Amino acid sequence: MSLRDAQLVVNERYLRYGDSIARTPRSPLDLESLAARAADRAGRALAARLAVPFHFASPDTPDDEAPRRRP
Repeated sequence: MSLRDAQLVVNERYLRYGDSIARTPRSPLDLESLAARAADRAGRALAARLAVPFHFASPDTPDDEAPRRRP
């Protein structure tokens, strides 16, 4: 069976039996937590690209007196 034929079979079965499959809903995320996750990923990606350690003690309120990982 070719890949295309297999895809057609799977599609037909999904169309026939798809409604009978129980799906668990994804956990809802509020806008604030999504924004925090996005900011964290962007910061980590930049840190990885620049080859520097990444750490935000408090992303919402900058704190110059926060303990640092390095002196």
